[in-house]
Amino acid sequence: MRQRCQCGQERSTTPCAFKRVETDPGGNPVPIDVERIADCFRSQGGSSWNHDAVRLKLLTAAMRGKSWNPPPYDSDIWYGTKSGKETSHWRAIADEYKRDPALMQRDIKALRLWKSATTLLLENADFAGNDRSSHTVFVVRNEDADVVKGLRKDVLSPAYAMGTEESFSVFSSVTPTGGRSTTMREVPYSRVSSVYFMEPKPGVGGSHPMFLGDKENEIGIDATDLPVMYVGALGKGVHPTDHKAKWDAAMSKNPTLSAAVRLL
Repeated sequence: MRQRCQCGQERSTTPCAFKRVETDPGGNPVPIDVERIADCFRSQGGSSWNHDAVRLKLLTAAMRGKSWNPPPYDSDIWYGTKSGKETSHWRAIADEYKRDPALMQRDIKALRLWKSATTLLLENADFAGNDRSSHTVFVVRNEDADVVKGLRKDVLSPAYAMGTEESFSVFSSVTPTGGRSTTMREVPYSRVSSVYFMEPKPGVGGSHPMFLGDKENEIGIDATDLPVMYVGALGKGVHPTDHKAKWDAAMSKNPTLSAAVRLL
């Protein structure tokens, strides 16, 4: 899809190409700058716990009615180590929004615009693992062995605590610094924030890469409270669709966990 931006130049319809302007009750223009959200996804490419990447987590938690200014801590969300840089980023951003609640509302609106564009893309794109009939996408993520400790192989399991915005992969798995323990999830569109081919210039990278460009087949997801299947210490190059039949069979036997996906 193509569209003209404010400068008149034709661009791809990715949100980072646009700025939306709304008005306050007095009729004064208030910019809704989705470029701030694009910066968050660029930050995600370096680490999901970089400062701007943590902003995504906080905004997502707020949008879902979760605790965004902890404590208290929601049990299904991992906020980072209590004394680590992740929590310091979270607190700094929370303090920023407490000082300027209007900024937080503008950023929430910008993220909603971004997610709406992502949903529109998913509803119209054909690629392996994307089920447009059920509005879900089947993804893979590698974890450290300690994270999946206690999960039975090839068995549908309840969610473990995660950040409200984490990196997964479509097409095939990658091996991050975290580990080689391979997990699968079926994720409703409503939980997908972005995908790497939302970048304005596909595969180019440079100053506007999404995540890490094409390097990690990356898709941003809030998988908190979604069921998971551990399929083994398989590492890099695992195609999630190779495990979809096993997932579907497990889902049919567990209506409670299945409902966690289907009702969203």
